[in-house]
Amino acid sequence: MMQNHGIAHGCSLRAVDFWDRSSECHECVALLEDRLLVLHALARVDVAEIECMELPLSPTFLSDRIPCLDQTISARLFDLFKEKGFVNQKGYMKQDGCPTHWKDALRDTKD
Repeated sequence: MMQNHGIAHGCSLRAVDFWDRSSECHECVALLEDRLLVLHALARVDVAEIECMELPLSPTFLSDRIPCLDQTISARLFDLFKEKGFVNQKGYMKQDGCPTHWKDALRDTKD
């Protein structure tokens, strides 16, 4: 099954979602799947189309894709997503991550 968005995809589809923050651009945010699209496209200059496939989450899904996010935090987020019912038994998000209230669930957890 195909989907348009990754877990941290920017609903606004702004150009700043695709590029890393730098001294030249403080607005760039390099969202998870958007950034990967850019990296894969740049690695293959002759790319005509990049297809976004649905991927199951795992404890290291986020740390494998977000620079500077360690595996411990990635695993804790994955556990939170499972605990709150955002992820099904196979590891797939039950809904698109944009409208899911995962940010509220994260704010509610106090360590």
